Amino acid sequence: MLESTKEIARKGPDGYLRSKPVFTAQVQRLEGKRIRVAGWMDAFEPGRRQTHFLLMAYPPGCPFHFHAAPNQYIEVKASTDFPLSGEKAIVVTGMLELTGYDESGIFYVLKDARPG
Repeated sequence: MLESTKEIARKGPDGYLRSKPVFTAQVQRLEGKRIRVAGWMDAFEPGRRQTHFLLMAYPPGCPFHFHAAPNQYIEVKASTDFPLSGEKAIVVTGMLELTGYDESGIFYVLKDARPG
């Protein structure tokens, strides 16, 4: 369902691509609710335990999906550590925040996340 969000992209004066979300009504109803989602962890930093990472729709090294679109990943801010996992999908629960209006390219943040 989160992949139904559309993206408005433009090139900024600095030459970088900027994007904003266009959330469907169905996705908007999920904001502030605890959701459960599965995906692949892409860690920001090395370490066996992670509390801040991206949850992606595809494995990070997948040769068939070079660039994930902003509607295909979620920034996860966990309240408990997750074991580092890059080889298999994980399930995460957390409070969904809809973001990206600042053209940051991050459309979803999952707060107070825990293993699901």
